[in-house]
Parts: sequence; C-alpha cells; structure tokens
Amino acid sequence: MKLDVETTDTTKRCLKVEIAPEKVGEEFDRVLGALSRRVTMPGFRKGKVPPRMIESRFPETLQGEVLESLVPAAYRDALEEAKLVPVSDPQFEVGDQLPQRGKPFSFQATVEVLPEIEVEGYTGIPAGRHVRPVKEEDVDAAIDQKRRQKAEYLPVEGRGVEHGDWIIIDLESSMDGQPLQSFPGVFVNVGSEQLPQEIAEAVTGCLPGQEAEARIPRTAPDGTEKEVVYSIRVNEIKKERLLVVDDEFARDLEGFGSLAELRQALTKELEAGAAAAADEDVRRQILDELLKRNPVEVPGSLAERELEFLQKMAPMALQGERGGSASNELRELAERRVRTSLILDKIAATESIVVSDDELSEEMKRQKARRSGTNKEDVRIRLLSRKTVDFLVKNAKVKETQGRIIVTPEEASKSRREQGSTRRRRGRLIVP
Repeated sequence: MKLDVETTDTTKRCLKVEIAPEKVGEEFDRVLGALSRRVTMPGFRKGKVPPRMIESRFPETLQGEVLESLVPAAYRDALEEAKLVPVSDPQFEVGDQLPQRGKPFSFQATVEVLPEIEVEGYTGIPAGRHVRPVKEEDVDAAIDQKRRQKAEYLPVEGRGVEHGDWIIIDLESSMDGQPLQSFPGVFVNVGSEQLPQEIAEAVTGCLPGQEAEARIPRTAPDGTEKEVVYSIRVNEIKKERLLVVDDEFARDLEGFGSLAELRQALTKELEAGAAAAADEDVRRQILDELLKRNPVEVPGSLAERELEFLQKMAPMALQGERGGSASNELRELAERRVRTSLILDKIAATESIVVSDDELSEEMKRQKARRSGTNKEDVRIRLLSRKTVDFLVKNAKVKETQGRIIVTPEEASKSRREQGSTRRRRGRLIVP
C-alpha cells in the first residue's frame, strides 16, 4: 500500500491511498468465495456454482462488494500507518472506476483529527479571589426561596390564566412543519424568565383544556431567519399559597428552635456558598487566561457534537425567547468547551496527571449515592479535568481582593423553584 498524507489545515488530513494489485486480487478471491456460497444458478446446487462463472456473470456485483470491503480496510491500515486518531467519519473519494483484478486501486479519504497542541504559560496565571460578604437581604432572599419551596399550589376555577399563575402545560415546537421538541407536563410560572413572553401572552386567558399557539422568530443553523411555532395546551391553573415566616415556620421547616436560629444557619450556608463561588470564579479566570494564551483551532465535528448536546440541555426560555442570539451563544460555548478540553488534556499528559482506580471508584460511589446515571468513562474524564484545573489553581498567582459581587440576592432568588406538595402543612397560610 502506498500512502501520502496531506495536511489541508490544522485539523484535517487527506489520505491518498494506493492499494497494490496483489491486495486487490486477494480481496476479489475472498469476496468471490463468499458469493459462491450464497449464489444460486440453474443447473447448480446452492454453493456449488464455479467462482469463475460468478465473476463472468455478475462482474459489477462482485466489484461493488470488493469496493465496499476493500476501501474501509485500507483506510484503517492507513490510519494506523500514519498514526492518526480521527474525530470524524471520513469522506471518501473513489472516482468512477471500480476495482479490477491485476490493477492497483486508489482512493482518497479526508478526515478531521485532533490539532497538534503545545500549551504555553499555564503556570503562574494571575487571578483575584473575591469573597462577597453575606448581608441581611441575602438571608431574607434565602428564607423566601425556602418559603416558596414549601408553597402549596391550589387549583384555580372559574377563570383563565393570569399573570403570576402557575400552570401545567404540554408544549410542542416545530419549524417549517418539522417537529423540534416536545415538553409534556411543564410546570411553570406565567411571568417568570422560564417562560418566553410570547408563550405567556398566548396562554393568558386560556381555560384548562384550551390550546394556544405562539410564534417566535429564530435564526436557523444555516443563518436564515425562521419562525418556531409553539403549540400549547393548558392542563391546569394553580395559585401559589405561602407560609408565614415565624418561629413555627423555622421549627417545621428544618427543626430549628426559632427563626433566629434558622437565620444563623442560613448565614453560614451563604458564607460557605460565597467562598465556593469565589473559588469557582478563580477557576474561571484561570481558564479564560489560559484560552487567551493558547488559541487552538477546534475540529468542526467535535464542536457540532457539543452544540447538539448543549441544544438538548438548553432551557426552553433560552431556545425560544432569545432566538438567534441564543444559537450564537450556544455555538460559542460549545467551541469554548471543546477548546478547554483539548488544552486540559494536553496539560494532563504533559504533567502526568492521571485518575487512579481508587479515585475513580470513590467518585463512582458518590455518583451512585446521588443516583446519577453517568458511566465510568464520563466520570473518569470529568475527574481528570477537575484534577488538571486544581493543578492550574495550585500553580497560579491568586490574590485575595475585596468588593466584587459574585452572586447577587436577585440571582439567588431566580433559582428554579421546586413544585410543592398539595398536602396541608403546619403553619398559617396567606395568599400573596
């Protein structure tokens, strides 16, 4: 086999392969033997047709099957010889000629590969650690969040949907008549950021059992302006009822002796959270600077796979309300995640950072305790990434600073609310 590898860009290789006549002939013999065992012809029992007769009667069938087996096998051999690890399926170019006995056969395969990376400047990266002091209003926001988590949701009768209601809806989206996503049994607040404004306006006034439609402009992946159509069915309308915040609330909620004890405990939790947020911010700063120092071209196939994953995980409001800007943000995020992964993998290899069997086993136990469905290889990859970032933080120049807000009370209060039970709880009830 003759092989020539051409670098078309930093992440693409074109493999030009010529298969020797002897190898082509061997494949003809192998395929012909397989065909002779299954071909039937008048005057011959099945499996007894002479191979040469099959070759003369069905030349194109024979050549087609030789092509289908010969090219993939030669491609795999070429990858091994060139020591390439592909990250995409190959694009084959075989021309118009089919393989022939006694003649060499040539083809080309274009494939994406990981870029060759040399990471520089990954130690001594400067970062500032800013821990936000916890204020009384932060504690108030945390108590309000717990209060809402314990809210009751009572059925609303005799009227349609109003702003501030909680509704249970079935939601389906489509574009150009093709279905996109389906969200059955969505429990959402009308007027919250979780629900696009167009959908909130469409369901306003609807009674249980009624349907509505909303249309939201969106930029398609090819850059054209499209319209996403949302079909909504309102199943239930509910009104939120909240408990009064007092000592009885604290005792019933967490078993504290008084509201003051609850506030003290929440203050400690928020302080721990502020410290964790500061640590996370340090990691983000280091990764931002690392990416800035090491521009790496991302293989398109890896970016596309990551984008598909993010689109599945993106919240409904992000996909619908923000349209094209959201698509662009997701694409940028996908490329950043892939670029970060490539750089961290290279650093891990350079610094001999590995995940031991014991570390993997302990993490798997924690995942199992949390009833996570992740597989072992996913856990190993995340652990390796975490250990590598820990190495970067340890070798960075981190300076404690004051004053920058990491998490605001408003951001904390926007956390996803948990659906409460309709069982009556101890404590007085009020309607907001």
